[in-house]
Amino acid sequence: LLGHSHIYTPSHFPHTHTEKERVCRMEQVQQVLQIVQQKARGLVGEAVPELVESSEAVAAAWRGVDQWRASGSVAVSTLFHTFLSAEPLEGAVQLMLLLAFLCWIFSVVSANYSQVDRLWSLAPALYVWHFALSASPLLPSLSSSLPSCPLTPSRLAALTTGKEVAEVATEVGEAVVAVGTLLVAVVNSIPLRLRLMALLSSVWGLRLSYNFYRKGGYNPKDEDYRWEHVQKMMPSFLFPLFNISFIALYQNFLLLLLALPAYPALLAALYQNFLLLLLALPAYPALLAALAKRSSSSSSPSAENELVTLDYVAVGLFVVLWLGETVADQQQWWFHKDKAIRRTGKDKSKRSKEREDDLERGFLTRGLFRFSRHPNFFCEISLWWAFYLFSVAASGVWLNYSVLGAVLLTLLFQGSTNFTESLSLAKYPDYALYQARVSRLIPLWPSALPPPSKSKAKSKTN
Repeated sequence: LLGHSHIYTPSHFPHTHTEKERVCRMEQVQQVLQIVQQKARGLVGEAVPELVESSEAVAAAWRGVDQWRASGSVAVSTLFHTFLSAEPLEGAVQLMLLLAFLCWIFSVVSANYSQVDRLWSLAPALYVWHFALSASPLLPSLSSSLPSCPLTPSRLAALTTGKEVAEVATEVGEAVVAVGTLLVAVVNSIPLRLRLMALLSSVWGLRLSYNFYRKGGYNPKDEDYRWEHVQKMMPSFLFPLFNISFIALYQNFLLLLLALPAYPALLAALYQNFLLLLLALPAYPALLAALAKRSSSSSSPSAENELVTLDYVAVGLFVVLWLGETVADQQQWWFHKDKAIRRTGKDKSKRSKEREDDLERGFLTRGLFRFSRHPNFFCEISLWWAFYLFSVAASGVWLNYSVLGAVLLTLLFQGSTNFTESLSLAKYPDYALYQARVSRLIPLWPSALPPPSKSKAKSKTN
C-alpha cells in the first residue's frame, strides 16, 4: 500500500456526485498516504538497528544451541560407545546401578517409596532386550549407520519457503524409513531363542504395565500401602537405610536377576561351546558331564538359531502362566470395582450370591482365588521359573547361576505374602477361615467356605 499510492485515481471514487468532488477526495487520500509513508519510514529507521541487534542475538543463540547439541551428541555418542564396548553383563549392571540410584533419589525427594514399583514391569524386559541386542552382529556399527538428523535448530530457523519445508519433510521421512529398516535388520540378526525371550518378556511387561496403570500406579502420589506399615514397624533412623539398601538397590538387583537367564542364551549365541567353560564356576560337576556329552555329539543344542524341546516347553509354560496371571488380575480388578461401587452407598447392581458374599467378607474367594489365595503371585513366580528354562536349554546345564533371580523372587514373595496376609487378617474377620480352607500359593482343590460372618471388616480399604 505504501509503495503503490499512485494507483489511486479518480476512477476509484465512482459514487461522488461531481468530477471536482472526486478529485478532491483523491487528493485527500494521497495526502494521508504521504503522511503514513513518512511516519512508517521513520519508525522503520528507528527499528532497524534494534532488529539487526536482535537478529544477531538470535543467530548467536542458535549457534549456541548448535554447539550445545554438538557437544551433547559427542557426550551421548561417547556414552553409547562405552556402553556397547562393555561386556553385556557389565553394561546391564551399570544400568541397574543407575536405575537404583535414580529410584533412591526420587524416593527421598518425593517421600514416596514406590519408585521401583513403576519399574517392575519395565526393567526385566529392558535387560532382556539389552542381552538380545548384544548378540546382534550389526549392533556395534549401529551408531555409525544411523542417518544424521535433518532437524537441526539452525536449519529450522532458516526455513522461509514452502519448498524448503517440503525438502526437510522429505529428508525426515527418508531418515525414519532408514532407521526403521536398520532396526528391523538388527532384530532379525538376533538369535531366535533370544528373540523369543525378548518377545515374551515384553508381552509380560506390557500387560503388567497396563494393569499397574489402570490401578493408578503411575500416579506420582500413589504409594504401596505396605510401606507405611513398614515405616511404623522400625525405628525412624533405620528406614532410610532400608530404603537405599532393600527398596532401591536390592529390588533393582532382583529385576536384573530375573532377566539373567537371557545371558547364558547370549553367551551360547556368541561363544557356543565356550559357554560351557564359562559356566564351570557355578555348576562345575554338571559342566564336566555336559562337556563329556557334548564332545561325543556332533550337534550342539545351543546352535544359534536352533531350538530344542526345552525351549518349546518354556514358551508353553510361560504363555499359560501369563494367561493365568492375566485372568487373576482381571478378576481382582472386577472385585475392587465392585467394592468401590459399594462404598459409594449408591450401589444398585444385581449380583450373584457368591459375589455378594465376597463383598461381605471384604476379599475375593471366587474364580482362581478359590484354588489359591494368591494365584497371581503363584503365576508371577512360576513364570520366571519357566523363563529360566531358556537358560537351561541354551547352556545344557540344569542348574546355573541365572537361577538366582527366580530363587530370590520366590523368597521375596514369601516374605511379602506373609506381610500382606498379616494385614488382611487384621482387617477381615473371615480371612483366617479362608487361610484354613484354601492353599496359600499353589492352586489346589479347596474345602467349601461357609457363608460370611456378620461381623464387619475393621477397614473398608483393601
